[in-house]
Amino acid sequence: MAFLCDLSILGDEVLGVWPRNAEKADVNCACVSHAGINLATGDDFGLIKLFDFPCTDKFAKHKRYFGHSAHVTNIRFSCDDKYVISAGGSDCRNLEET
Repeated sequence: MAFLCDLSILGDEVLGVWPRNAEKADVNCACVSHAGINLATGDDFGLIKLFDFPCTDKFAKHKRYFGHSAHVTNIRFSCDDKYVISAGGSDCRNLEET
């Protein structure tokens, strides 16, 4: 499952990451945990969201984390899946969430 960090933000397995009234450019990145049970996304609003994977139901339940003042450009799980590391765009911040 190593390829899952390069998961497309479009497709049936990530359908639920899109909020109501979202434009197709609002979600910037997605990564599936190494265990294959969680999905993390980063969006244009500086939010990191954590979903169950696969995320096939529209408007899926998720946990939201704040920390970036601008869009999130990339997101990854640590090797042991204990942390989510994200990179911001305009704020130039790297965050580690537990």
